[in-house]
Amino acid sequence: MSDDPRRPSPGDPLEGGGGDERDPFGNPAAPAPPAGAAYGPSGRYAPPAGAPPPGTPPPDTPPPPAPAPGAPPAGSVSPPTPAAPAPAGAQAGLAYPLAAPAVFAGHRLASWGQRVGASAINGSFRLAAVIPAVAAFVAGSEIAGALLLVAAGAWNYVLFAPLFMKRGGKRNGQSLGKQLVGIRVVREDGEPITFGSALLREVAVKLLLFETVGGFFLLPTALNYLWPLWDEQNRASHDMVVSTRVVQA
Repeated sequence: MSDDPRRPSPGDPLEGGGGDERDPFGNPAAPAPPAGAAYGPSGRYAPPAGAPPPGTPPPDTPPPPAPAPGAPPAGSVSPPTPAAPAPAGAQAGLAYPLAAPAVFAGHRLASWGQRVGASAINGSFRLAAVIPAVAAFVAGSEIAGALLLVAAGAWNYVLFAPLFMKRGGKRNGQSLGKQLVGIRVVREDGEPITFGSALLREVAVKLLLFETVGGFFLLPTALNYLWPLWDEQNRASHDMVVSTRVVQA
């Protein structure tokens, strides 16, 4: 040890030379990094010798594929895809889109209101056919009145619809009422309406089955005329029996 008590001796912890290095508070000092190892601000992290810079892919990594012709360059933002047009009714602010009209064989089907209107017009023509018989009865000619009444019944319930519906061309399948409303009857098999097919539809099925026999129970007659309201093809019950549709003329 040194003679001077204030001078530290070699190896003394407070001596700046040999021995353990300590800070002024007597704690062991951190060892200094080796020369050339400083990396970054802290000087504590250094890449190994010969290592590639951070972010460099390994040498055996294949190059990225070339972009397809017409594709936007990498890193660019693709333009937004245009939205599909809104369905019918959405532009008007409706909660649900309007349903497309029912179609059969390329023809738009007649609505229930059009069918009721045609029946009302046909009813007025049938009523007019009874007027001569009523006039004969009023005039006191009972025989003439009876004959005219039978003739009116035959015209109204047997001949009226079939004679008009068997016409050719664009009038085929049209009674007078349907002609004025702009609708007509067509067959499922595509064949035109003949006198026989009209007689089957209008007299045998519609008049006798649903109106005469079904009229005793009321429900079949009512269902026959109300059925187009919920049927997908706007068919009445007699349309389903004889395989017909009522379409726009």
